[in-house]
Amino acid sequence: MILNICAISFYFMPDAIILHSDEFRDFKEKLQDVYYSLNQINENLPITLFIIIFSIFLLAMIFFPWFVWLQLKLKSQNKKLNKAIDQLNEEQSANISNQKFLDRIFNLSPFAAFITDEKGTLIRANESLKEQLNLTDEQLIGNYNLISDPILERQGFSELVKSVFKDGRTVHFTCIWDGNEYHVADLTGSNSVIADITIFPIFDSTNVLTNTVTTWVDVKNRVMMLKELQNSEKRYQELFDKAPLAYQSIDNRGRFLDVNQTWLDTFGYKKDEVIGNSFKKFIASDEESASIFNNIISCSELKVDELRILHKSGKWIDTSLSSKLSFDDDGFFRKYHCILIDITETKKISEQLRQSEKMQAIGQLAGGIAHDFNNQLSVISGYTELLLPKLKNHKNEEYLKNIALATEHAADLTSKLLAFSRKGKYLSIPVNIHDTINEITAILEHSIDKKITIVRNLNSETPVCTGDPSQIQNVLLNLALNARDAMPDGGTLTFTTFDTNIDDDYVEVANSSLAPGEYTQIQIKDTGHGISSDIQDRIFEPFFTTKPNGKGTGMGLASAYGTIKNHGGAVSVFSEPDFGTTFTLFLPTSRHTSAIPVTMPTDNELPAKLNILVVDDEAMLRKICTEMLVDLNCTVTTCTDGEEALEYYKNNYDKIDLVILDMIMPVISGYETFVQMKKINPKVKAIISSGYSLNGEAQKLIDCGVISFIGKPFKSKELAIEIKKVFSV
Repeated sequence: MILNICAISFYFMPDAIILHSDEFRDFKEKLQDVYYSLNQINENLPITLFIIIFSIFLLAMIFFPWFVWLQLKLKSQNKKLNKAIDQLNEEQSANISNQKFLDRIFNLSPFAAFITDEKGTLIRANESLKEQLNLTDEQLIGNYNLISDPILERQGFSELVKSVFKDGRTVHFTCIWDGNEYHVADLTGSNSVIADITIFPIFDSTNVLTNTVTTWVDVKNRVMMLKELQNSEKRYQELFDKAPLAYQSIDNRGRFLDVNQTWLDTFGYKKDEVIGNSFKKFIASDEESASIFNNIISCSELKVDELRILHKSGKWIDTSLSSKLSFDDDGFFRKYHCILIDITETKKISEQLRQSEKMQAIGQLAGGIAHDFNNQLSVISGYTELLLPKLKNHKNEEYLKNIALATEHAADLTSKLLAFSRKGKYLSIPVNIHDTINEITAILEHSIDKKITIVRNLNSETPVCTGDPSQIQNVLLNLALNARDAMPDGGTLTFTTFDTNIDDDYVEVANSSLAPGEYTQIQIKDTGHGISSDIQDRIFEPFFTTKPNGKGTGMGLASAYGTIKNHGGAVSVFSEPDFGTTFTLFLPTSRHTSAIPVTMPTDNELPAKLNILVVDDEAMLRKICTEMLVDLNCTVTTCTDGEEALEYYKNNYDKIDLVILDMIMPVISGYETFVQMKKINPKVKAIISSGYSLNGEAQKLIDCGVISFIGKPFKSKELAIEIKKVFSV
């Protein structure tokens, strides 16, 4: 019965339920067969119902999981479908947003731009284009064709534009366009536009051209700036070439990159002879120059060096070189900039100044040595003189005479040192230069080789200067004797004088130490072997000589130099080997028209017995001076310095007939001591004694009333003469 029910149930089950499975169809057919069989068997109804219920339960157990799976699958598919729909909506929204963003960029772009279709017709223009052309969308869209633009056609760009549509090329060109007149405009037109145009092709997915995008940038300002830059570069190049300083640029290997016209004019080259060549080829080959060259190409700091550059003519030019390393914006090396200044003349003048300063320094040293040496010679000479009468006919008399002779030679040497240092004693009286030259030539004519001819060209109309006639005579004689020695085979010795006016311009140009004014110029010229250039700077130095040992002291020219300087003049030399030598002297012209003869006392007799105050800081000098004065029948009092002397003189001036003062003393100088004594006793009589006379101090003492000066070392006879002179005034 149950089977019958199941068979009936499956028989009547809707096809919509079981049609989903072929197995279920077969199963239905079998159930139908069972049903017919059961009908045939004719079982009772309860069994049939049981079968039906059981069949339904069984079907439910079988199909329930399938229904659940189907429901879940449908729900999953529905969720995916909703997600795809949402994603599609988001993409559509993003595309719309991007489109708006691109439209905004397109419209807000500062560059004018427009889009055409595949035939070149404008279909869209951005705001920049419309503003520049002052046109609307209605006036532009559909009314302009890129391919047939008359401006591009006039300027020859039509074929280039057509190649975009034909070959799909991106093209770029610049044209001049006038938006108001719509034709090619002049560059200087106020409404003109210089357009920098780029045309881009746009393709679809099948690589077919669908549109073009054209950008249009007005570069008129840029072009005008470029033109101004070119003009600026032209002005710079003109300034560069006409600059008063020589300029060069070199690379990091020292090769010339550029030079200006001043550089070429200074060194005599053409530009193609320089550019690309190494700077090293143009500089001196010594080690110092090579070191400077290496410094130039290896150091970024500013360098200032002296460098000798070879002129095309072959001569060397002294330059002051400054170099600076140049970098680009990224910090990489570019080139070296160098400025060169021709300092040949400046260096020559500087060397003259250096030589003058050196001579002055040597003079100060020589003067100091001579002063101290004279003090010692005074002691030796004084005691020798005192001993000689006492050792008359003694076996040691000859020794003393030799000592005295050596002392005189030493004193003569120190006098030359003092003359060089311009601290020697001299008279200040008018001296006739022509008379002095005549006296010297008269001596020379009887003493030098007859093969030497003496010529006198005395052209000066005012040949009088102020000075010491004996010192001036010694200078001229010394130069003449040097000229004689330079002409062992004979020659010509010429004395020339003429008047010269030294003005401010000459002083500035020649860097002269001479004061502006009238001068007597004296030239002493020989035709001897000359003086080589390498020793000309040293010939006036003390003890420098080119003569063999024993033939010269090296003090002749040194003393001549000092004497002329001391007389307010100058001395120079011009000489070339084998072409002779010319010494040129400048001596200030005196306002006196004639020379004044000098008279000196001739006897040693002193007026009565004198009370003399001797003031000297050297004990031995005080002692020897005292003994000399005692031998001259004088009463002597000594003081060690000016302070002690003033104290003594203040209390005893009425008992003192004469004061002998050392000029250089500690505490109070000889000048200050005399000034204070003069305040105590206006009639004070004094003799100044010194190893050398200070020019200013000596003149001040003379102005204050000092009558006499005696230089150390001195002898009793000389001292007696000076004392006599004081009391003869």
